[in-house]
Amino acid sequence: MQTRSWIAPGAPVFQHPVETIWFGVRRPAKPSNRGWVALEPLSEEEARGVPPERIFEIRTEDGGPVDTTMIVLELPVIPAGTDLSVAREQYGSVGNSREMWLVMFAVASPAPNERAG
Repeated sequence: MQTRSWIAPGAPVFQHPVETIWFGVRRPAKPSNRGWVALEPLSEEEARGVPPERIFEIRTEDGGPVDTTMIVLELPVIPAGTDLSVAREQYGSVGNSREMWLVMFAVASPAPNERAG
């Protein structure tokens, strides 16, 4: 997942891992890690964000870029041995493939000083 931080200088894009999606199988119990933790400052490299050549981009049909604040790429995989009909019932049609890419994105709203009227 990549997200753009408009409040940081230069509006850097940061990248974060996304949790595993379990299709057609019972999700393993996740240990609770709720609680207070100390925040640590970002390193100088982390604060710069994702290098420009590695930033995801969504384009319109005519090839123009879409100004996004977040792009999420997920590759759900249905484990071997799992009945595909169970996955179809739970998540909709997945054809005969055990893998599928999901692309989700959020479009940036205009900055307060750029909004009309």
